[in-house]
Amino acid sequence: MKIYGLLTIIFSLAVLTTCSTNKNKNANNALLFEKDALIKINQVTYQKQVAGKEEVGESYKLMVDILSNPKNSELDSIYFRGLKGKLKLQNNSYTAVLNGPSNRDLIMSENQIEELENELPDISKMPFNLNDKECVISYIENSRTKFLKTTKLKELPATYYPSTPPKK
Repeated sequence: MKIYGLLTIIFSLAVLTTCSTNKNKNANNALLFEKDALIKINQVTYQKQVAGKEEVGESYKLMVDILSNPKNSELDSIYFRGLKGKLKLQNNSYTAVLNGPSNRDLIMSENQIEELENELPDISKMPFNLNDKECVISYIENSRTKFLKTTKLKELPATYYPSTPPKK
């Protein structure tokens, strides 16, 4: 009889835990966006940054201008063009730098020790299907993660950094 009671408790906890983790998802297991968010976004500006070295790749600097943000909300991350970055508060706006994949050459050798210097690619799947003129901002409100999709994007002219001389 004790075993049935224990199994009932474990099953109940499993069901309750599953229900609470899927509150932000719909029937297709897709993440839901907040329609009446308390956070109001004025606009998101982004700037492509191109390094002087081809193997470094490119990145985007994003700045989120907020109209209103209640005290119980905190911006967390931003998703843009297949990249994700952490938002940081700087000078009354939130910024993030999203680094694209580098074009660094791989070390291919018969000696496996030499190949240990290769970096593993980041193959994390984006939770959203976005076009180039959309971004998603995740924020925490009352200890819950919520998502806000916006199309209020403004592109700034790209910044091109000169190449640096090789190290000797």
